[in-house]
Amino acid sequence: MAMRAGSTTQLSDVKISGIVLVHPYLGKNEPDRLWDYICPSEVHNPLFYLAADTKLSNLGCGKVLIFVGGKDFLKNRGLWYYETLKKSGWVGAVEMVESEGEEHVFHLLNPDCEKAADLIQKFASFMNLD
Repeated sequence: MAMRAGSTTQLSDVKISGIVLVHPYLGKNEPDRLWDYICPSEVHNPLFYLAADTKLSNLGCGKVLIFVGGKDFLKNRGLWYYETLKKSGWVGAVEMVESEGEEHVFHLLNPDCEKAADLIQKFASFMNLD
C-alpha cells in the first residue's frame, strides 16, 4: 500500500505515516526455495521482492521501523531491506531494532517475556510519533 501511495496519483489522498515490519520475510531478488515451496505458482511477486523494486525511493510514508530477532533465520532479510531502503534515495527515516538472542516471532511464542514487552512498547511509541 505504501509503495502504491508513493507512486500513483490515485492514492494521493491516502496518508501513511509509517510502516512497521516485524521479523520480515522478504525476497532478495534471487531464487528462494522456501518461497517457492510456500507459493509454488507465484512468478516474481513484487510484494515479496520489495527491496528489488526500482521505485523504492517513492515509498509513500515518512518512516519505517524494522524488527529482527538476533537468532532469527530470516534476520538477514530484514537487515538487507534496511540497507537497501537507506541506499534507495528514499527521504524518510528508517530504524532497525534487533532483539538479541531471540528467534523468529519469539514475541508470539512467548508474549509475556521482557523482550516481547520491549518490542510492543517500541512499536507503540513508533506509531504514536508524528
